[in-house]
Amino acid sequence: MIYFFLFGYGIAGKILFPILTVCGFAVLIKHRQKGYLILFMLPLFIHLALSAIKMYPFETRLILYLYPLLVIGIAFGFKACIDFIKKRLSSVTVQLNKFSVLTVLIPVCCVFCLYRNSFPILHTEIKTNLDFLKPRMRTGQTVYVYHSSAAAFRYYQDIHYINIPGKIVLGTDDKQAYIDQLKQINGQCWLIFNSEGTGGEQFILQRLDALGYPRLQRFSYGNSSIYLYDLKAAKNSQ
Repeated sequence: MIYFFLFGYGIAGKILFPILTVCGFAVLIKHRQKGYLILFMLPLFIHLALSAIKMYPFETRLILYLYPLLVIGIAFGFKACIDFIKKRLSSVTVQLNKFSVLTVLIPVCCVFCLYRNSFPILHTEIKTNLDFLKPRMRTGQTVYVYHSSAAAFRYYQDIHYINIPGKIVLGTDDKQAYIDQLKQINGQCWLIFNSEGTGGEQFILQRLDALGYPRLQRFSYGNSSIYLYDLKAAKNSQ
């Protein structure tokens, strides 16, 4: 799932990038590139040590260390794959020349896919959904924020980008408690999601629809969405 967050290449990235990362670090270990390994891992160990003595938070800064580690691992893995294929094709000049073109096309295709899927920050941005919510929010309505959107939502609250007059419910990360948490809300409720690759959004929507809660509005931008449900009463028995 971490590859979905960081790179936004969809299913292909979730399958290909972990394989390249493992290959990359396997190559470094096999060739005993201790200098590279120490350079990559030392900041992480220093951060862990500072966190252990309560001098620097670890959890909220972890992505700062994961991103370069994964990018470097992917790069070494990609180079290892190219070298392996070149070695296999070294006796066939024509095929090697064709492959040289392919090595240029692969990064170009990756950049194009990233552009099509939007930059990862925009890929899960909820700001546009908040812009949709602001003129439509009514007194007495509740806002339910899916747990992976909670940090961004709190940020926009802290800078006073949005002022919610009603109750705010920050979602739990326990999938079994999603619906129980929503059932405690009485009345119309805005649900804010950003896609994080676990299927939580679809799970909640399918359960609410199955229980007969009417969906009143929907708006999506990129991979983030906002819905208005009437949770006061359900058509079907609960």
